[in-house]
Amino acid sequence: MSTFNENPKFVTHPDKITSILCAIQIQNCLCTLTVQGQKKGLLTSIIEVNKEQSLLVLDEINSAELSTFLQSAHKIKLSTYLNGVHLAFLLTLTAVKKPGTDILHYSTPFPDRIYYPQRRSSPRLVTDTLTITWLTTKNKCLVHGEVIDISRGGMSFSLTEEDNSVQAGDTLRNCHLNLPIGYEMVFTLVIRSVKTERNTVFIGGYFVNLSPQGKSKLDFYIAALEREIIRKRKNPDLNL
Repeated sequence: MSTFNENPKFVTHPDKITSILCAIQIQNCLCTLTVQGQKKGLLTSIIEVNKEQSLLVLDEINSAELSTFLQSAHKIKLSTYLNGVHLAFLLTLTAVKKPGTDILHYSTPFPDRIYYPQRRSSPRLVTDTLTITWLTTKNKCLVHGEVIDISRGGMSFSLTEEDNSVQAGDTLRNCHLNLPIGYEMVFTLVIRSVKTERNTVFIGGYFVNLSPQGKSKLDFYIAALEREIIRKRKNPDLNL
């Protein structure tokens, strides 16, 4: 018997559900649709999170099995990985034709709950003071990315579209990150998501091969960021 509806590790607060759905869209996470009784899953992604109408819009799904999914008496399950953590929720799809085209997208109401075990104990913290660098494997060019946020487990960063050759699933080796505590991190970053908006590429990934010293220094830096956030919450005037 499936444990999907039995596992207590669900997110049920509406604001948290909306935040998770937005993160899936922003990070361009590849999603898999499955339905009970069907062995093959269908791939898609979330292309719109409509907060006003509490609706999700999924990308076009080109598959002969889609009609079987839509006609099934069982609800469809969407599953994906967000920041390296598996999550899933049930949905009901409705076909929506893109204006002026024959392209069909699919909408679904926000789920009432999201199965999200092992939720991140170290949330990513926004920062605008860090730069990640690495050498491309083909022509050995030095690439610079502006860090958007960082956690003890991973980070996201941006760079111009013309500078990017990174794809989801790539492994960036020998990355360098100068922390403002006088320490240079050297690590490998496994890329989870790549999304392009207005000539800027947003990339997210998680750390591997961090040395014990690197983990310690990163933890120290993250703790300092967390203290600063708490300090500003207690003293709103500091944000002015």
